[in-house]
Amino acid sequence: MKASTKPRKSRTPDAAHGAKGDGDIVEAVDRARDEATERRRREYDVYLRRLAKSGLRGQDGNEGGRLPPISPFLVIRNALTDLGARPTPPGFNFWSSPDIWVDSSDPFGNPVAGEPNVLKARVLNLGSFQAAPVQVDFYWADPSLGLVPASMHHVGTEWVDIPSLTSAVVACSTPWVPVLVNGGHECVIAQCSNWILDPITHPFNPVADRHVAQRNLHVLAAAPGTKAVFDLRLTNAFPFLVTAAVDVSIRHLRLRAELDPAAVAGAAASFLLREECRPAALIERYPKGSVGHRIGRSASRRAERHPDLLATEDFELLDGRGSVEINAVLTENAGRLQSSDGAAFAADFSRYAAQNTLHRSPIKALELLTTDLRPSSYATTAVALVVPEKLADDEILVVELAQRVGEIVLGGYTVVITPIT
Repeated sequence: MKASTKPRKSRTPDAAHGAKGDGDIVEAVDRARDEATERRRREYDVYLRRLAKSGLRGQDGNEGGRLPPISPFLVIRNALTDLGARPTPPGFNFWSSPDIWVDSSDPFGNPVAGEPNVLKARVLNLGSFQAAPVQVDFYWADPSLGLVPASMHHVGTEWVDIPSLTSAVVACSTPWVPVLVNGGHECVIAQCSNWILDPITHPFNPVADRHVAQRNLHVLAAAPGTKAVFDLRLTNAFPFLVTAAVDVSIRHLRLRAELDPAAVAGAAASFLLREECRPAALIERYPKGSVGHRIGRSASRRAERHPDLLATEDFELLDGRGSVEINAVLTENAGRLQSSDGAAFAADFSRYAAQNTLHRSPIKALELLTTDLRPSSYATTAVALVVPEKLADDEILVVELAQRVGEIVLGGYTVVITPIT
């Protein structure tokens, strides 16, 4: 592994026009970054060679063989039992990450429109080497069942060091003020990258990259009979006509343990039966021989030493699905997507998602509506939910809405219905 120590030339407009002041500053920052990269590379190389001399065997099983693959392994989880194997298996809801949340005046952690909110993300390092530095970026987007890069609005960037087999909670120092027009129902994305040893490879793509996670989730805490309407965007980033379907699946859960209100949403969205939480069961979701299966086997061994990945028994699945009145209709809000690399992103996303079409989640989804979407366009659907009359204080309903094209789920939005407490 080699890293260049040659300073990069500034390409800023000021430097190009001879403004030496700004150009000198940019070159100084680049030079400091390159020097830090080279210093960390040398430290890493010394560390590996020290391990090899101490008798650590190489990958071929012989002393003095190849140096072991020691590196960071960053993960922002899609579920509480996510081991970081990608592409994400269908049993995981990839748009309701428990590792992204919002500090706001709402007790359930919903974003509150018109006031400063603080975005936070938990980043795990399941690797055998510290990740330093780690860049963590935060974004928001209008509520959507299929996010594309053009939908993202950057909030802020943070830098952090994460030692091996630990996690770090990263708070975005730039306040986020959701717009009133959406009632605070925006979607949030967090992504991380260690640009030395464990860089991000598929930005904004939680299906293909463990460095990326979404939180498209809202907790509806309301009295029985209350009606709530969510305007959700359907998108087609492909350069051809598609038929998009909106599916809904509902889980009826009973709370077994007392949880902080802000933790209910993430735990409920990540719910898996206990037998499904075993690392062996998670690995079985991937076809043998696939990249996901190989990474899953390795990650499960690391997960045993990380307390944040232990299976929980906060909920039990009830036989009934609850009586939820739900319907969806198209609105007149439609138009063209902003110019971006959305077509390439959608194709890449679908390529990874399609690998798992034969391993669907056991939770059956019902189709709410279908509509044709023109190339690079969007349409909006109004989804109406009614809080059931009979819902005990210790029960919740998890309503998962998803946009599907054929057998490929492109994204979704989760609503957790809970009685007022």
